[in-house]
Amino acid sequence: MPGQKIAGSNLSREDRKVCEKFKYLLEDVLHITQAEAGERLGIYQNTLSRIVRGVNAPSCGLIINILDTFEINPYWFLLDKNEAIMAKDSSRYKGKPVDKVTLKEIADDLKDINDRLRKLLK
Repeated sequence: MPGQKIAGSNLSREDRKVCEKFKYLLEDVLHITQAEAGERLGIYQNTLSRIVRGVNAPSCGLIINILDTFEINPYWFLLDKNEAIMAKDSSRYKGKPVDKVTLKEIADDLKDINDRLRKLLK
C-alpha cells in the first residue's frame, strides 16, 4: 500500500527503498564516502548519514540533485524498473540522437517520474 509505514520507522516503504538505493549507489556503485558525496551534492555529511541509515528520506530537490550530479538513471532509482543504473548506459534512448527522441517518449517518461515523486512526497 502506498505510503505505508514500517514498524519502528517514521518512513514509508517507498522512502525506505529510496534510502536503501542511495546507500547502495554510494557504497557499491560509486564507491565514494558520505563525506565525498556530501561535498559533491552540496549538503552536510550528517544529512547524508541520516538518509543512508533510513532516518530521513531525501527531499525531492535532493533526489533530483543526486540523479543529476551522479548521472543516475531515474528509472532505476525511482521506479524500480529493470534498467541500467547509470543514465549513459540506459537502453531507453540508446542509439537515438537526442533530437530524434519524440516528445511523447519524453512526456511519458516525465509522467512516470512525476508520479513516483508524488508518492514519495506523501
